[in-house]
Amino acid sequence: MVFDSPPALGGGAVLEGQAAPAWAPVPKPAPEMVGSASRRWSVIGVAGVVGVGIAERVWVAVHPLGTLTSDGSVIGLMAMGLLHHGRLSAYMWGQSYGGSLEAVLTAVVFAVTGSGTGQLLAACALANASAVLALWHAGRRIVGGRAALFGALAFWVWPEAFVWRSLKPGGTYMVGLALSLCALAALARLHNGDGRWRHMTWTGALCGLAFWSSPMSLQILVPAALWCGPALWRARRHAPALLCGAAVGAFPVIVFGATHRWSNVAVPGGTGLIAGVPHRLVQFFTTGVPIALGVRVEGSLTWVGGPFGVSFAWAAFVAVVALGVVVTTGRAARCRLPLLTVVLLPLLYSLNQDADVVGQGRYVMFGAAVGALLVGVGMDNVADLLGQRVLVGGIVALVVLCTAGLAMEPAPLLVRFGAPDVAMPTNTAPLQAALVAHDVRDAFATYWVAYRTTFESGGRVAVTAYARQYPPFAGAVLSSNDPAYIFVTTSATLGRFESWCAHAGVPVHAWRAGSFTIVQPVTKVLPASLPAGLVQ
Repeated sequence: MVFDSPPALGGGAVLEGQAAPAWAPVPKPAPEMVGSASRRWSVIGVAGVVGVGIAERVWVAVHPLGTLTSDGSVIGLMAMGLLHHGRLSAYMWGQSYGGSLEAVLTAVVFAVTGSGTGQLLAACALANASAVLALWHAGRRIVGGRAALFGALAFWVWPEAFVWRSLKPGGTYMVGLALSLCALAALARLHNGDGRWRHMTWTGALCGLAFWSSPMSLQILVPAALWCGPALWRARRHAPALLCGAAVGAFPVIVFGATHRWSNVAVPGGTGLIAGVPHRLVQFFTTGVPIALGVRVEGSLTWVGGPFGVSFAWAAFVAVVALGVVVTTGRAARCRLPLLTVVLLPLLYSLNQDADVVGQGRYVMFGAAVGALLVGVGMDNVADLLGQRVLVGGIVALVVLCTAGLAMEPAPLLVRFGAPDVAMPTNTAPLQAALVAHDVRDAFATYWVAYRTTFESGGRVAVTAYARQYPPFAGAVLSSNDPAYIFVTTSATLGRFESWCAHAGVPVHAWRAGSFTIVQPVTKVLPASLPAGLVQ
C-alpha cells in the first residue's frame, strides 16, 4: 500500500490513528464550544438554586409554620366573594391599609385550580416568585444583568424570615413588594432616559398601585424618586402624565379616603410617632437587620449559631458588601440606588408605628429586597476575582443559613395566636367534621377561630367573630335563628358561657370536636346580650 507523502509535523501534530505523545499540547476547544458549555452550566446552576427555593417553600407548606390563620383565610374568603359574587373591597376587611390585589390574584388561582388551603398558599408563593422576577428585571437596569441575577437568586433562597413570609397569605406583602419592584424597574428606565408620555403614565400607575397595596412600598419608592430626581426634572413637561397615572393606580385609595375621612392616608400622630422613633431605630439595628440577614430568628429572636454564628454571618455580609462597593471595577454608579435605599431604610422604618411589633421581619422586607442587589454586586465581583467555585460556596452558605433558621423558627409563636386566652389549635379537621355531623351552619367564635373555620368549610358554615365582624358573614350569623358558639375547649370562655346559659335558664347542646367544643343554645343567644368581656 502506498501513502502520499505525510505532512510536515510541527508542534503537536499527530498522524491519524497514532497516539499523541505525552508532551503534546492539548488542543483548546473552539470559543463557541466554551461559551455553549458555560451557558449550559449557568442554566443548570440557576435552575438548581430555583429548585432549592421551591423545596424550601414546600417544606414550609407541610410544616406547622405553614398553618393557615384567620388573616390568610380572610384573603381566601375575599377571593371566593369576588369569584362567586363579584364583591371586592378596597382593602382587607376591617382595615384602611393593605390593598385587595392579593385577593384578586388568589381569585385567579381559585378559578383555575379550585379553592383550598394549598391553593391559597400557592397564590402567595406565586406573588413572591413574581417579586423575585421583578427584582431581577429592575436590577438589570440598575446594577447589571449578572449582579441582578445573583441578587434575585439570593433573595429567593434567603433569609428564612422572608421565605416563611412567602407562604403566609393575608398581609398583602408579596403583591405589594412585586408591584413596588415593578415600579422600581419603570423608574430605572426613566432614570436611563425614557421620559416619553406613555412610559411616564405607566410609571405613575405602577407607583400608585404599589402604594395602594402597601404603605411600605415607600421604602422603595422614596429612594427611587430621589435617585430619579434629575431625570424627573428633565422630563418635567411630561409630569402631568406621571401624576395622572399615579391617580389611576391609586384610585381605590382616593375613593376610600374621600368616603372615610382619609383614614387610609393619615399618618398616626401624637407622641407615638415622634417619641417612638429612637426606640424603633434601636430596634431596627438590633432586630430588623439581623432578621433580614437571616442570623436572627423571627418570633423567638434566637441567634442562629449562637455567638459564633452571629460573628461569622456579620463578617461574611460585610465582606460581600465590601467587594460589591469598594472593589466595584466600574460599578460604583450602579450601587447608588441600592446604597441610598439601605441608608434611608432606618429612617423610613422608624417612622412606621406598626414596626413596634417586635420580632417581625416584614417591616424591613421591602428595603431589604433592594439591598439584596448589593449582595448581587458583591457576588458578581467574587466571581470575577476569586472564581465561580467561591460564588457557588456563597450561595450554598446562604441556603445553609436559611435552612438552619427555618429549623429554628418557633411555629407556636408565629401561627398559634390566642383564642382568646389559649393557643389556637393547628388541627381543625375534627371541628369541621362535627359541624357537618350536627348540621351547624352559623356560629360565633373568637377571631382566630372564626374565619379559618369559615374558609376551610368552603363557605358551608358562616362563622363571625365577636369583634372585627366582616361582611357578609356577620349579617348571616346575626340573622340566623339558632347560631352556635365555637370555643377552644381549654379556654376559660367556654366555662363562663356555659355558666351564664345555666344561670339564664337557656338549655344548650354541647359537642366535643378534638380540641374544640361547639355549644348550641336551644334559644337564640346573641353576643350583645352577654355581659361585657364574657366572650372575646
